Amino acid sequence: MKKNLFLIAVAALTSAVLAEAGGWEFTEVTVVQRWPWSRKVDIDFRARQTDGQASRRRAARVAVKLGDRTLAADQLQGASILGEGRHRVVWTPPEDGSFPTEIKNATFMVSLVDDVPDVGYMTVDLASGAIDYKPLAFSNEVNVATYKTTHMAFRYIPSTQSGEWRVQKGKTTFRIGSDGKRTDLGITDGDRGREGVANIALTKAFFLGVFPMTRRQYALLGGSVGTQDAVPVRNVSYDALRGRDGTNDLGLCCFPATPNIGLDTPIGRLRLRTGRNFDFPTEAQWEYAARAGSEEEYFAAAATSDAAVALLNEYGAYNAGAAVGTKKPNAWGLYDLVGCCHQWTTTSPVLGANGGPAKHADGVDPLGPVPQMGAGPFRVCRGSHSGPGGAKARVGRLAYRMLQRSNCENGTLNGATYNAEPSNTGCRLALTLDVK
Repeated sequence: MKKNLFLIAVAALTSAVLAEAGGWEFTEVTVVQRWPWSRKVDIDFRARQTDGQASRRRAARVAVKLGDRTLAADQLQGASILGEGRHRVVWTPPEDGSFPTEIKNATFMVSLVDDVPDVGYMTVDLASGAIDYKPLAFSNEVNVATYKTTHMAFRYIPSTQSGEWRVQKGKTTFRIGSDGKRTDLGITDGDRGREGVANIALTKAFFLGVFPMTRRQYALLGGSVGTQDAVPVRNVSYDALRGRDGTNDLGLCCFPATPNIGLDTPIGRLRLRTGRNFDFPTEAQWEYAARAGSEEEYFAAAATSDAAVALLNEYGAYNAGAAVGTKKPNAWGLYDLVGCCHQWTTTSPVLGANGGPAKHADGVDPLGPVPQMGAGPFRVCRGSHSGPGGAKARVGRLAYRMLQRSNCENGTLNGATYNAEPSNTGCRLALTLDVK
């Protein structure tokens, strides 16, 4: 049976009022209640900055009034917005009788509560899904227990089309991969075959997790884990975190052939709670954010292999029992990119003429190919794990790629055998934006 939507009266705010409240204007307010199959109310509006300081790096937190009553913040989803354009706040009316079950002919008003003019971070309350935006100065506050356990923190990463990247680098691409010339670092022929240098453009900004996902965060997103603390979660497969790739031609959740994701997974639950399409980063996003403008093998130049190991010890904990955030962040404030765990990406390896993984190719927003299916397709992991021993200088490089089957089992790819390392495999999450 077709369900009918009840349209509710629209109220628009005047720019004169909003100009006195942080330079934001909210207009074109439309409201739809999902009744009768849901109590939720969708409040859509257009946001515009009126003070001449329009920037896609600017965020606002809004309040919503129904008549003369301000709706409780914990009843609203999406009340923190990033950038201009159309936005939606979802209101869940309480069931205590304070509001009628079916809301008709009501007047809603959207107004500014807070303004963040230099967005550098986004935080997510894992229990409620509430999102908030923080300024760049939040880098001094992010490395605390809260954002390693009950909340997640994400760093804003500008696209290569953004003014700040062009000013820094003088171009709209970045270099991915390694030329493999540092023979003293233990680079193998296989590495050289997988890591060839390419120029990549990323046209969309994104948020990337400040830390890898921890055991506590994994548990709050429905994952099964013993100790719940700020140690990175490991031994988690791509399929378990995102949804099973499957064994047929396209799979059930086979990125990029289909946007589907398993709703009964940690990432699926995070999407449902927040209303945002969180995912793993692509490997191009991971390496771009990890390099933070560097074209060295590591976070800085290291003339010898001993210097490389010393440098890696500054940035990687290399201790399986260490909590995240115990060592230095990279230049963009991201911790534990190396020396922690292999980190899943959505990217499947391109196969070369010899059947093995091919080198990188120049590209724009590369997503990777549809993977070969079979019994668990391969995905690319980035970052190095906590116990590489004498291979630290090799696997700690920012270009290092590890192939892992999505189900974390041993397997072959066109005749080449790849041994799974589930005990070393974790993740960090990303949110791609429709802005530069």
